[in-house]
Amino acid sequence: QVKPYSSSHSSRYRQISMPRPKENAPAPVQFNLQELQLGRRKFRSGTSGAPIQLRPMGQQPEKIPRYETLLCGKIMFGNKRFSFETLELDRSHANINKILKRKNVPEGEKIPTLFEVLLARTRAPLYSFQVKFEDVQSLECRDCGHEGHEWELVLNLKKPPSCYSKTNGSSWETVESPVASAKTIRCVTRAPGVKDEVAWKCGNEVPFAEARDLAMQSSPMLAALFNGMPVEKETVAPKRKANQDAPGNVSKRLRKEAMGAKKLSEKGEELLAVEPVKESLNEYVKSLAHTVDMDWHDSYEETGEMLVEWFSECGDHVQKVIKAATSLGAGFGHAHEILKCIHDTWLNINAIPFRGCPRETLSDADHEVELI
Repeated sequence: QVKPYSSSHSSRYRQISMPRPKENAPAPVQFNLQELQLGRRKFRSGTSGAPIQLRPMGQQPEKIPRYETLLCGKIMFGNKRFSFETLELDRSHANINKILKRKNVPEGEKIPTLFEVLLARTRAPLYSFQVKFEDVQSLECRDCGHEGHEWELVLNLKKPPSCYSKTNGSSWETVESPVASAKTIRCVTRAPGVKDEVAWKCGNEVPFAEARDLAMQSSPMLAALFNGMPVEKETVAPKRKANQDAPGNVSKRLRKEAMGAKKLSEKGEELLAVEPVKESLNEYVKSLAHTVDMDWHDSYEETGEMLVEWFSECGDHVQKVIKAATSLGAGFGHAHEILKCIHDTWLNINAIPFRGCPRETLSDADHEVELI
């Protein structure tokens, strides 16, 4: 089963909403899937597993299979993408209660009803694996029979699909893809199912043949793909060479020269590396904030020492900046970024609710920094 996006990855994966569709484009068409394979990962629509007991409620069934998988495909003309959506649900008692956040319930109510299982389905994570039309290298489409409802599609991709997820009616947001290296998508369609608002909250499905015909009519690129023909690349007009003597280019050149046109040596790059400076100075801010948070009243001596250490390290970095301006004559952009790091951390330090004043602490400290 696909693992939901973990908050522990938030620092590495910035959540971005799915782009808005282009106006005046045809509405997306959805078709039913019985099989889906992304790289080596396989999904099959339906239910499986040992029977799960349900709490009786009217004429509803007393047992259902433990696992349920729902699949569908979409052609999104406005976004110019194919979308393959998956919803996997473990319908065990423990997981249903976890999804519905049911705690401290009576022993007899820990067994869910069918209605509660359907409610949990609407709150389970729904994943959408999306491919831009332009990222499809080739598309194979074969009619497998069954009155034209069963088709096999194989998409060979230029790069892996993007992965989006939403839970409990939220908006689509990007998440870490469980099939990050997949460059092939295979699926088998089937006849449209009964409209299931509880599962998908979307419009009616259409037969795949109808979705295919609409796609071919709306886009020459899709028509070529579905016919197995190579897609013609868009011709890009050659860029005109900029007039170096134009007033705008002259000013840009002068600004570049002011930043230092001389290329930094390997030793200079190491001397003026910005990221280590940023990480080191920000670490002081985090440590100061944590110390104040743990003991606001009696931490002033410890935070005072840390402020002096921060000030001393800032002096070392300023010395590097001065050396870049005088000795190296290069790397002025790096030097500017280092000064900005110092300024930003000073602003962040002043935002910490110290018992005293950071400026007064540094003024009273018996410490000097030699810059030249």
